[in-house]
Amino acid sequence: MKDKTAEMLAEGIEGLLVQYRWSAADILEAITGASLSSKEMKKFVHIGLKAGIKRTFKKSPEPSKEKVEEALALIKALKDSPHMARKLFMETAKKLPHAPGGPLRKIKPEQEVTVCAEIIALRAHLDTREAIRRVASKRGVSERTIYRIWGKYHPKKKKRTSPKP
Repeated sequence: MKDKTAEMLAEGIEGLLVQYRWSAADILEAITGASLSSKEMKKFVHIGLKAGIKRTFKKSPEPSKEKVEEALALIKALKDSPHMARKLFMETAKKLPHAPGGPLRKIKPEQEVTVCAEIIALRAHLDTREAIRRVASKRGVSERTIYRIWGKYHPKKKKRTSPKP
C-alpha cells in the first residue's frame, strides 16, 4: 500500500479513537493490564500506535480507490454514530483473551484425587456431608470447595422415573 493511503487510513482510525476519548495508552493498559505512569511514556505509546497502524496498512496490497473511500466512509460513519461503534468495539473486546485473575486455588488439581480419597476413608464411619466438613476444616478451605471437588469426581446419580403406563 502506498504511504499516502496508509497515512490517510491510520489518521482516520486515530481520529476515531480520539472521538471516543480513547488514547493509545488506554488501549495498551486495557490489553496488558499494566498502567503507564509518565506523560512521556503515554506520548511514546501514542506515536507507536499510529506508526504501527500505518506499518500494518503499508504491508497490505494497494486497495482500489473505491475501497479506500469505502473504508474512510465507514470510519466517518463510526465517528458520527457512537452507538454503532460501541457495539462493534464491545463485540471485538469480547473476543480478546481475558486477563488472568481470580483467587489462587487453595487445592491444586493434582491434590483433588487425594481429597476424594480422604472423604472416602472418612465415609467408612461418617456420612458424606460430615466427611466433607472434616476434610474442609482440615485443609482450611470452605465446604463448598470440597463439595465441588467431590462432585467433579463423584457426580450424583440422576433418579430414573419409571414410564407411566
